[in-house]
Amino acid sequence: ELIFDQIQHKDSITWASLIGVYANHGKGNEALSLIQKMRNEGCKPDEITITSLLNGWSHIGRVKECLETYY
Repeated sequence: ELIFDQIQHKDSITWASLIGVYANHGKGNEALSLIQKMRNEGCKPDEITITSLLNGWSHIGRVKECLETYY
């Protein structure tokens, strides 16, 4: 997170990396929050980002809610 916060020009790979870290640690809410922040900063989530998000939410049993929130 410290390194991520220091990056001035974040691209979809940068965002997906941190979202993936949150997903791997079962932090689905944090991952979803990053998707919103990513959009607010003008970066469009790609397939890898969405897969990471779904992975995170599957760890906490909320895939349906994730899909409803995202789409």
